[in-house]
Parts: sequence; structure tokens; C-alpha cells
Amino acid sequence: MKIIRILFFAVFSTLPLTAQTIMINGLPRDTSYTLQSSYQKEVKRFPFIRIAEAKGSHEMNVYPDIVYKTVGDTKYGDRELRLSVYRPADEHDYPVVMMIHGGGWNSGSPDMQEVLAIHLSRKGFATVTVEYRLSPEQLYPAAVDDLNDAVSWISRNAEEYGFDAGKIAVSGCSAGGQLAALIGTKNRDNLIKAVINIDGISTFIERETVDRAEKAKNAGDKMPADALWLDGAYSEKPEVWKDASAIYWVGTHSAPVCFINSSIARFHNGRDEYIRRLDSLGIYSEKHTFEDTPHTFWLFHPWHLSAVNLMANFLWKLFDEPAVIDRSHYDIVVAQDGTGDFRTVQEAVNAVPDFRKWPTRIFIRNGIYREKIIIPDTKQYLTLVGEDKYRTILSYNNYASKKSPFGDEIGTSGSASMYVCPDLFKAENITFENAAGPVGQAVAIIVRSDRARFHNCRFLGFQDTLYTHKAFSRQYYSNCYIQGTVDFIFGASTAWFEECEIVCKGNGYVTAASTPRNTPFGYVFRKCRITGEQAHSFHLGRPWRPYAHVAFIECELGNTIKPEGWNNWNNEKNESTARFVEYGNRGEGAATQARVKWSHQLTDTEVQNYSKEKVLGSDFWE
Repeated sequence: MKIIRILFFAVFSTLPLTAQTIMINGLPRDTSYTLQSSYQKEVKRFPFIRIAEAKGSHEMNVYPDIVYKTVGDTKYGDRELRLSVYRPADEHDYPVVMMIHGGGWNSGSPDMQEVLAIHLSRKGFATVTVEYRLSPEQLYPAAVDDLNDAVSWISRNAEEYGFDAGKIAVSGCSAGGQLAALIGTKNRDNLIKAVINIDGISTFIERETVDRAEKAKNAGDKMPADALWLDGAYSEKPEVWKDASAIYWVGTHSAPVCFINSSIARFHNGRDEYIRRLDSLGIYSEKHTFEDTPHTFWLFHPWHLSAVNLMANFLWKLFDEPAVIDRSHYDIVVAQDGTGDFRTVQEAVNAVPDFRKWPTRIFIRNGIYREKIIIPDTKQYLTLVGEDKYRTILSYNNYASKKSPFGDEIGTSGSASMYVCPDLFKAENITFENAAGPVGQAVAIIVRSDRARFHNCRFLGFQDTLYTHKAFSRQYYSNCYIQGTVDFIFGASTAWFEECEIVCKGNGYVTAASTPRNTPFGYVFRKCRITGEQAHSFHLGRPWRPYAHVAFIECELGNTIKPEGWNNWNNEKNESTARFVEYGNRGEGAATQARVKWSHQLTDTEVQNYSKEKVLGSDFWE
């Protein structure tokens, strides 16, 4: 089935980008809206964007092209409508999200939701991409009937596919968002428990929309896509326009809604009034807007992963039960639902007295906290503890080439999602993330603290994930997960990594140390595991500065590590100053025969100098 999908995309990517309806497999298809057409349109204004991609893995089960409905005796014969299921590869039942593609009700395909579906599934959901009849084939309300029937299929087949039938959500993008809102607001069978509307309108009855259709009708021009789908202008079909507008169907049966919007106002039509009506009934909603974005932002980095985070966070709020905690262990609790002392991490940090002489412990409840967090050096002895390292996520999506308000680039250091500056900082059970994706340097966290400790944390990003920023500072990372592409662990600090999982994405370099001259230690990796997506695709490190020092000791090095091991950053002079050493490693990437001659294999005597006490100092644990 994967081959079929690849061929399908290849055919569409070569078609002209102008709107046209052609016959494909006996059905009329408008080919104007594809991933490539969207990219070619938006890259002119946003040259930094990258198409979001996702790969399946052994940790996910995919059930493609399942027939959920057959419409008999159409002008095109018996019409089979299909959906595909993505879910974690285990035996648990998961909340399920039916995902509806956009395309102006006349174009697009379920494959355009596949990347969103895969990434959302990795957050602990089953996802379903669904086909429905578009306007070249059948006008409103056929699509609505199809999607309601798909929800019913999900409910009926919950046991077979491991869905939690009591936790069904629908999401959609653009026209798909309008459809998700409509079926979730009407909620025909009361099966839908949540709606995610990504830049879809909530009403068709808005002056600009109505006037555009009326003008085209009166001039004899081609009708806009919405009026085509609704089979006429508002003056001709007022009852249909109203029936298709979710805002008019808000009631006690309506599901909670999350709006995720671009900065283009016309795609917010009806949103604020829709929210007011939900509020009057005590039905939860939330809205998020990405500033300076194209309409189809969810297809592209640097916004795609943040959109996935907002989707997951909304669903966790609705579907998860918060754990009971012992408040006596913490000075401050952060919770997005208002049950703690503060709703944001930055507010909690700000509340800690400057230069407090006693340790302060902050507990952060599960949630994806989309905020840029700065912890100044006046907040010493601070500890952050997350509820669950997979679901307590501190994330933002800045990137180095992003323009500041003054027109210059914010740069690598300015791109960080979080800045940690105070000495004696600790963090446990937290994910630190830069969600910009592969758009160049984009730092998840800058750590400037001396005697900083991170335990059971995750660091997610692409290029330049973890920046150990300050020379002569000492940092300790235990049982952590660190992921990235190029130079994703880098900086001038002395840092000890113990029993960490280092995951290499694509091609690149694990480390880029800038150890100061005459500093005895840079990075020491002890009993860590290094894996990756491709064989022979990564160097263990390269020297960002001439005196870089990196040691891998008793680590498991997968075949992702190149046989030569190390790189001189295109400067032979670095070979006489950089100190890249190894000892007792194992795995396919640990073979030393082809290592660069200027790296060093430690002897049994030399490795005795690489103890935590010697590397970090005897005062580190005081």
C-alpha cells in the first residue's frame, strides 16, 4: 500500500497547478489542491518553510484503505469510500481522532492528512484519515453524510482497532475544519467528544462571502468553491447556507472545540461568536493563532509540530484524568486548567523570590506549554518536576533565521525555547522541545547554569537541540533522551551524560563542542546508547572550537556512526588541538579500525581520569 501512495503522489505532483477536473479511476477529481501546489504558492512569501514529513515505524500499526461505506447506484457506479487507521503498535485502547482533509470542498485527498495523523498518533492517539465525496462528484450535504457515517464506523469497529469509543474526536483543516466543526456541533449520534478546527470557517453567512458569490452569479462568472458546493448563492439557497454553518447549531449536544488558526482573518469567520455561544452553555473551547503564517501552515515547518502539540494538548485536557499529587513536596504547582497556582511556567518562575536562600520546587502538571521561558540567574536552587516526561512538554518554535521586530535575524542563541541561567538548577520528568522542525538552527534549551542536573528528561529538536552554553559551567544529564540532526549537543560547558539515549535523525554530527583551551574536560558520554535512522550517517562529533573535547566511554554505538568516527570541520589544524577519545564502546559503530588517526583510544590507565568526581568536581554534589 505504501507503494500505491508514492505513485499517487508522483502523478499529482506532475499535474498543472491550475484548477481542473479530470477523471481518475472513473471519478471526477479537481487536481488544484496538492501538497506541492501549496508549497509552490507559499514558498514565494515564506522562503524558509519546509514540507513536513513523517515516516512510519515498527512502533506504529497502519491499516490502509478500509472501506467504511458503499454508496450504491451512483452515476459512477457503486462508490466505495475508504479510510486509513494509524495507531501505536500495542494492545491499549486509544482515543481516536478522525482527520478531515481540506481543499475547498472540491479538491484534496486523505493523504494530505497522513503526516498530521502519524505525528498525532505518536502522542498517544489512534488517528483515521477519511475520504468523502467532493463537489465534482456530489454537492452538499453528501460530504457531511459520509463523515457522519465514518464516525459511526469508528464507533462500531472500536474493539477491532483498539479505539476508545467514548473518546472520539474529529479534526479538519480548512474546508475540513469547517466540516469537523459542523458534524461535531450537530453531533448527530452524540458520538463526537471533541472538535479541532484548523483554519476552517464557522459560518458561510458573512458579508464578504455572500457578496463574492452574488457578484459572480450576477456577472455570470464561475462561482466560488463554497457557493458551488452549496449549489447556489445565498440569495438562491439561504436555508442550505445556514444548514452548513456550524455556528447556527451550537447546543447542549455540541462537542468542545479547539480553534488553531493562521493569521488570515477570513478563515476565522464566525469563530468568536461560535465561542460565545459555547461559553453560554458552559462548553469548553480554546483558540490559538500563529502570527504571520500562510493559510496552510499545518503542512509546513516551522508550524507543523506546534500545531500537532496544540491538538494533543487539547485532547489530553479533555480525555486524561489528572494524577493526585502531594502538594507538601512542592512550593508551586503549574496547571493549564487553573487547578494550580499558575497556568504558565514563566509565571511560576517569576513568582520565585530573587536570590532566595532556600530551594524552590515547582511541579508542572501534564500539558504542552507553548511558551518561551527564561529563568534568570537570580532564581538559584530551583527545581522543576514534570508529572510525566512524555506529557509535560515545554515547547516553542523559534528558529535562527526568524526576523526580530527590528528586521535582523534572531540567531542561534535567540532561537531557544528555554533559557536556564541559575546555578544549582534541577529538572526531572520534562520534555524540552524546539518544534520549528528542520529549518536550520533551532535550539530547544540553552543551559548556562553551573552544577545543573537533568534527570529523566527529553530534549527534542533538529539542528542545535541542546546548547550547553556557558564556558566552565558543569552539567549532569542522567537517563535522558536527546534527539537531533546537526550538532545537536553543542557548546562550551563541561557536561556528563550517563545512560542517556542519543537519537540521530537524518545525517549530521552528534556533538559540536567548543571546550575552552586548558579546560580539562568537555563532554563525557558514559554508558549511553546512540542510534539513528540511517547507517553510516553521523559523526560522533566535530570541533566547533579548536580545543573541543569529547569522550565516549562504554557506550553502545549503532551502525548510524560512520567508521571514521570524527570530523575536523574542514580544518586540519583542529586535528592537533581537538581531543576526541573513546574507550570500551560496543556495537556496529564502535569498530576502531577505520577511526581517524588523530582521535584516541584511551588505555585502562587513562580512563581512570574519567570519573564523575574528576570531570564535574568534588563540590558538584554538595
